[in-house]
Amino acid sequence: PIAPDLRSAWAEQLARLGGARGRRLGGDERADIEIQTAHWFLDRGYPWAKVTSEALDTVDHAVDLELVVSPGPRARVDEIVFEGQGRLSREVIQREVPIEPGDWYNENDVASGESELYELELVRRALGDVDPGQPQDNTVTLRFRIEETLPRMVWGRAGWRSEAGVAGEAHWTHRNFLGGARTLTASVAAETGWVAFEQTRGRSVGLSATMRQPYLFHTRVSGTVGPFVRLRDDFRDRSLLYGLETAAIYKAGPFETVTLQHELSRLAVDNALELLPVREMVDRVGSEYSPVFVRSVFRLSGTY
Repeated sequence: PIAPDLRSAWAEQLARLGGARGRRLGGDERADIEIQTAHWFLDRGYPWAKVTSEALDTVDHAVDLELVVSPGPRARVDEIVFEGQGRLSREVIQREVPIEPGDWYNENDVASGESELYELELVRRALGDVDPGQPQDNTVTLRFRIEETLPRMVWGRAGWRSEAGVAGEAHWTHRNFLGGARTLTASVAAETGWVAFEQTRGRSVGLSATMRQPYLFHTRVSGTVGPFVRLRDDFRDRSLLYGLETAAIYKAGPFETVTLQHELSRLAVDNALELLPVREMVDRVGSEYSPVFVRSVFRLSGTY
């Protein structure tokens, strides 16, 4: 028997299954119908639902497919157990799981919790499932097994390019900065100009630090903030660039994101571009010209 609050949704599911009439039936199609039906129950409070099918031969090169559904009892979550975490608090882990005690069991929410936990850079693996061995009644206990990785990581690279000479960069990351699964990354990049072949060789040093907050009012929204500074001395100019960059990232799906980014920077130029004479620049902006530029830029981007 279907619960009264699910009868209309079940009628819609039957209509969707009926759309398979007249189509070719093979092993993959048959398995897909079974999986669709099982997930309908698993996502609506039936953690022990099972579906099998039997093909009954009929005439005119057609077959009747009989589905046998064993939903089991409908259960609400009574407890969520987390095990394996060492540095992450229960509050941080719980906020990433979109199911709470008292809710109907929902396999899709359990899978979403696995995905959200795996997005935390401190988590190497997260597996959620019904706690095995419990009686099949109207309550269910969920268990999430978590494996954490090392809290810090250092990496870098060095090389040579004809226009920049010897160059390199280094990065240091803390995966649980001040708790809360925040990530702090400090970076340094340098181009020395040594042994460069091209006459346009130059030198530059850049420093930056970026902190990522994985939870910004919602599990699907994260944010980043970080200052940066770059000293450059090459054919373009001799300048100091510094500023602050912030971003809010909305994740709609595994490969679907929308990012709103803001950059506030100040560029101080000591030796202006040779392509534009200083006299001409002064004539354009007046005698009080100062080669300092302030920029505020908003960027909105999406990935699908």
